[in-house]
Amino acid sequence: MTLYEFNRLSETDQLGAVWEQSNFVVNRRQGPYLLNLYAIDTFWVEVHYHPGQNQITGCRGFRSINALEPYLSLFTLPDFLSCGPDSTLKLNTPVVHPLNQNAI
Repeated sequence: MTLYEFNRLSETDQLGAVWEQSNFVVNRRQGPYLLNLYAIDTFWVEVHYHPGQNQITGCRGFRSINALEPYLSLFTLPDFLSCGPDSTLKLNTPVVHPLNQNAI
C-alpha cells in the first residue's frame, strides 16, 4: 500500500489497514494522548489514542522526517530502513523498542 492509497481511505479503513498491514514501532505521550507509531511499507502512521476515554481520536499517514522527529530518540532509524534493488528506501519489519511495548 502506498501513502497516497492510505490517505484516500476513510478513517475506519485507515485504522483497518494499520491493524492488518502495519508493524508497531513505538509510542509516546503528548498531553492526555498516547501517540502510537506504526510502519506500513514506505510510510509511517501515527494513531492518536485517549486512554482516559478509551478512544482513538485520529490517525495520519506521513513520510516526512519532520513528522517523524518526535519519535527519533525512541528507536533506531537504521533498523527500519533498507535500500531496495532500485535504490529506493523501504521500511523493514521493525523491532519494538524494549521500553515502549504498549501499543493500543
